[in-house]
Order: sequence, then C-alpha cells, then structure tokens
Amino acid sequence: MKKTLFKQIEIPEGVTVTLDEARINIKGPEGEIFRYFNPKKVRIKIKENKIILGQENSTKKEKKIMNTFNSHIKNMIKGVKEKFEYKLKICFDHFPITVKQYVGKVIIKN
Repeated sequence: MKKTLFKQIEIPEGVTVTLDEARINIKGPEGEIFRYFNPKKVRIKIKENKIILGQENSTKKEKKIMNTFNSHIKNMIKGVKEKFEYKLKICFDHFPITVKQYVGKVIIKN
C-alpha cells in the first residue's frame, strides 16, 4: 500500500545547509561536512529553516531509505554543532609495549 510520507528536520541556528543535486553540504561552528545521497526514490528539499524528505506514493522500501537519510542528516548536523573527542586508553596484558608521543604523532612499539 502506498502512502504520502514526509519528514522534516529543523536546521539549528549557526548551521547552514546547501543542496546541490545529490550533495548536501552542512557548515557549522565546529567544521564542515558533505555527503552524496541518491535522491531517485526520495525527494530532498530545503525550505526556510527545514530540510524536507519525502515522496508521494511511498512504498516500504522508500520509507526505509527516507528514515536512513533522516538519521544521516541529523548526525551530520550534530557533528558540525558539537565537538567530537575520542579518548583512547592504552594498556597491555602479556606483551609489554612502549608509547611515545611526538609533535602530532603517537608511536606504539611492541
């Protein structure tokens, strides 16, 4: 059964979104990211301060694609708004290792 489905994503202040055919560029205070989407089955539009994903007469497959696009775009917006930091804990169990830190590099020797 086909339905008309649309999803809207709010664009927060300080974040700009541009759409160039299949490429979405998102700029924010923490950086810039872009991604290519295949919009054959799902239409992507930017109106005012919202990104609109949707399609008339959508099938289950198109609904799944739309939800995937929705999640990716939300994560991209979150990524340019907030700083991402990954902490790595260095440990060893049996074989000893040495870790040396140089300017911009970390060398791990076994």
